[in-house]
Amino acid sequence: MSADQKTVSQGSIPDAPAILLRKSSAARVMRLSIWVFVVGGVAILLLVSLGVFRVYSDYVIADAEDLAARLSRAIVVSHSEDLLSEGPGRRLVLDVTGDDTLRLDAQLEPLIEPFDIVKIKVYDSEARIVYSTDAKIIGIVDEGNERLARALAGMIDSKLENEDEVIDLQEETRFDRDVVETYVPIFNQQGEVVGSFEIYQDVTEPIRDLWRVLAYTILVVLVVLVLVFSVSFYVLSRATRRSEALQWQLMSQSGTDYLTGLSNRGAIYDRAVEECNRMKRLADRPLAGTLGVVLADVDRFKLVNDEYGREVGDEVLREVARRLATCVRSYDLAGRYGGEEFLMLLPETSLVTAGVVAERLRASVSRTSVATGKGEIPVTVSVGVAAAECGANDVDGALRLADEALLQAKARGRNAVVVLPPTSKVT
Repeated sequence: MSADQKTVSQGSIPDAPAILLRKSSAARVMRLSIWVFVVGGVAILLLVSLGVFRVYSDYVIADAEDLAARLSRAIVVSHSEDLLSEGPGRRLVLDVTGDDTLRLDAQLEPLIEPFDIVKIKVYDSEARIVYSTDAKIIGIVDEGNERLARALAGMIDSKLENEDEVIDLQEETRFDRDVVETYVPIFNQQGEVVGSFEIYQDVTEPIRDLWRVLAYTILVVLVVLVLVFSVSFYVLSRATRRSEALQWQLMSQSGTDYLTGLSNRGAIYDRAVEECNRMKRLADRPLAGTLGVVLADVDRFKLVNDEYGREVGDEVLREVARRLATCVRSYDLAGRYGGEEFLMLLPETSLVTAGVVAERLRASVSRTSVATGKGEIPVTVSVGVAAAECGANDVDGALRLADEALLQAKARGRNAVVVLPPTSKVT
């Protein structure tokens, strides 16, 4: 193939039509917008959920911590004789004996029962449990407990925990409970830390309320997001459709086929008439008055649309247009003449040469299958060839003759080329 056959003139069959790029770009913008909406919506839901959970749970913890601090002070004041004794230097220290434990058990239960307290521990300054509502752990040293260490340094420390089971003050087992564990330092009269309380408050009901509030919040936010995104998507889709419609109108007015980027039917016909007029003015040149007309039709294209869908059908038409581009010369003209029909105009070309070009077109299309989004699809074309002598109405006559040749190619079994000379009659 000569160099000029490999080159396609501008406006004939571009390798990557600008209109297709714009259409693809619009589709990508829509897909990107949908992804942004989805990802943004999920992110908003997560952030709102985390925010609500954090604020509400912090409130539950703060409330439990305040209760534990007040309760600890009340216990120290009302039961100081059972908890504290005078140590060296007349300083008060924690000192809980067996009798003290019995009195504390009897007196603490009615005091703390209204506050849903399920367990109390008392540690001395050596991190040893000197009293607990769970008597079997008295005497255990809790080494390495960082939260207890902070309490023994004079700081209150609270944390929300989930306990598989909790033994309450009535020695009944509660399963799957949410509790706030609060460490509260115990001060003597000299302001020294002599030990620490660890108080467990059952907050299962407030946490259940939290989940109900969270579910309601998520539902409200979800409804708002759906409404906002629906309106935004509607506005964006309308704007995109208007943009594509405007592009279609502009391409139609400029004579360009929207799908393939070739000349459209009106433009290619006008070019045929112009070419004939031009060649009539050059009658002294060999073949100056002959215009080769090649009409190609994609075989069984309706079956492709029916089986694979119109998007795949569009892919096939674009690929056929691209293959046609490899078979024509730089000064040849091509356009999309109908749904799956393509028209090539070959200036100053004899009928025999036009038939050779048509055969090259047919072979180029049928040589390999077309790769689509749904796999490889074999594609063939039937081709009708005629020639216009560039006299009055010769373009219309040549088009009718090429169409008749195309029908004969279809009748021969498709994937064929039929050439009809100007002397043939079309009924």
